[in-house]
Amino acid sequence: MKFITSRALVLGIQAVVSAVLAFFVVKIGILPTKYLMAAFAVLVVLWLLMFLLSKPSKKKKVARPLIGKIVSLLLSIAMVFGTSKIIKGDSFLSSLTNVGTETTTYSLVVLKSSGYKNVSSLKGKTIDYYANDKKKAMQVKDKLQKQISFHGNGEEDNAKLASDLYSGDCDAILLNESYREMIKETYSNFESKTKVLWQEKIVEEVENTASDVNVTKKPFVCYISGVDSRGGVNENSRSDVNLLVTINPNNGQMLMTSIPRDYYVKLANCGKKDKLTHSALYGGTENSIKTIEDFLDINIDFYARVDFQSVIQLVDALGGIDIYSDKAFIPYTDHGIKIPKGNVHMDGRMALAFARERYTYQSGDQHRTENQQAVLQAIIKKAVSPKILTNYSEILDSIKDTFTTNMPSSSIRALVNKQLDDNIKWDFQKSFLKGEGVMQTGGYSMPKTRLWYSIPDEDSIELNSKYINAMCDGKKIDTEKKIFDVEKAEKEAKEAEKKTN
Repeated sequence: MKFITSRALVLGIQAVVSAVLAFFVVKIGILPTKYLMAAFAVLVVLWLLMFLLSKPSKKKKVARPLIGKIVSLLLSIAMVFGTSKIIKGDSFLSSLTNVGTETTTYSLVVLKSSGYKNVSSLKGKTIDYYANDKKKAMQVKDKLQKQISFHGNGEEDNAKLASDLYSGDCDAILLNESYREMIKETYSNFESKTKVLWQEKIVEEVENTASDVNVTKKPFVCYISGVDSRGGVNENSRSDVNLLVTINPNNGQMLMTSIPRDYYVKLANCGKKDKLTHSALYGGTENSIKTIEDFLDINIDFYARVDFQSVIQLVDALGGIDIYSDKAFIPYTDHGIKIPKGNVHMDGRMALAFARERYTYQSGDQHRTENQQAVLQAIIKKAVSPKILTNYSEILDSIKDTFTTNMPSSSIRALVNKQLDDNIKWDFQKSFLKGEGVMQTGGYSMPKTRLWYSIPDEDSIELNSKYINAMCDGKKIDTEKKIFDVEKAEKEAKEAEKKTN
């Protein structure tokens, strides 16, 4: 019993736990040297204090040594808890950057009024499918044919699938769930009139095409894809938010470039035009990246795929964000809240509603992209504060299963380390790709259906391409003044002033 409560054992436990904590603090690679030295100094000072406090008294007073031992044990317990949080956070950070797989879900859909109750009841019937899915659709079709025999017709228009189902030209359809929202844009009652009898999931490995750029020394571009998927962030789905973030770690400049989801562009996978939001349906995030690279003539180094739910959780974990709203309104996507005019402290729910709103504004989608940039800027400003270290684990927990990126965890750690070390005051630049909204047919996914598209403004594409490429060349830009090299412009202005004088 005396050995268990001995001073040597208690102090030994504290020393070992302190060493383990120090090891994992170094291992995560987030803290710069000055923070590490401060942390090590605190651990050493605490141990020395407990060494002195637990030292037996010559006056035979046992209270102080006993208190010293108790405090030392409590500190050890606290450090064990802290170490477990660090290990958990480190493990989760690594999982965020594990690109892994992408899942596509197919459903066997029938009308609720059809009387079909199970798969076997469709034996010998006609089941249509989307022909442009090719490999995936054929794979699911073959799987279903092992259960029942049926006739199948391939359609090249998703709206035609729903039309055939409604009219009775087919008895059921094999629906890629990624296209459900697309169909609902034309058939708003699709959800209420149909039901699912069977589902099949296709899980595919995702190739990691991340760049090997040194993110603390060279500029880089990250594509942020915002999705609203029922099956989670790794479920194949449309990209409703398309935002490029170009970062120059050397001059502290960050450019946010928003692209309308309905931008009518040539898809990289097939060479045919469609909405940018549909590009992810035919090859995942990589197809969206290649499509954007092609029409903007840029290189994208990394991507971050974000489920809308993560915005709510992340903003709440940060303690809310502060944003200016130029209007008071009740969000179209969330009638349960009201956003006032002026400077507003927003929780996660309000921030998401603010970022998704377009019907309140005359400029519609463009104003929505401005709101999205405002939310991202507010999140970044809050997240780069050194105070973030106090709830590092909670913030990582908040985006669990709702965020994934192909940026290596080592690069993320290096960026955080640089931010903490240099305390960079970011110069935020903002830009938007413009287009003219039209109702027309011809899109790859639904070629015979009139849909809303944004026809790209070629001058806007050229302008934004120059901004991004100039930043990647290390130049400082100014989007308000449309300057692609601030230093050069300032030098020319001084030379012109000298000539005038």
